[in-house]
Amino acid sequence: MFYQLSFVATHHDRSEIPPAEQVNLLYQSAGGFERLGLAGLLLRHNNRLLYCMEGEEESVVAQYEKIKAHPSVSGVAILRQRHVETRNFDRWGFALDNDPRGNATGTLADRVVELVHGAPPEIRQTFLAFAKLDTRQLRK
Repeated sequence: MFYQLSFVATHHDRSEIPPAEQVNLLYQSAGGFERLGLAGLLLRHNNRLLYCMEGEEESVVAQYEKIKAHPSVSGVAILRQRHVETRNFDRWGFALDNDPRGNATGTLADRVVELVHGAPPEIRQTFLAFAKLDTRQLRK
């Protein structure tokens, strides 16, 4: 049995680290998540973050609390939490808008479709809707 937690947050970039290096740090953190037995997906669209994290409940909650407490993160809201019999994700994945590494092909929504292919419909729909969200409408 695995614990699955989906949540949203807003990221306020307060660092002087160049965007490409920030992305490299994200990818390095994925290795840490995987060593803790966590799998899932992080979607970054503008300054909005959508996570789906799964693994042992203690590990998932500990990482959620670290993210929530980070000084550059605000507006954290849990969307869904549940126990699942089998994993929906094989590993930790990312879908990042404006990936400065330049190795992403297609639209953000295209990358999300690839990453959530094994997830249940409600997770696929949430991530796809988030990837297509026009955040300009939120600023009005």
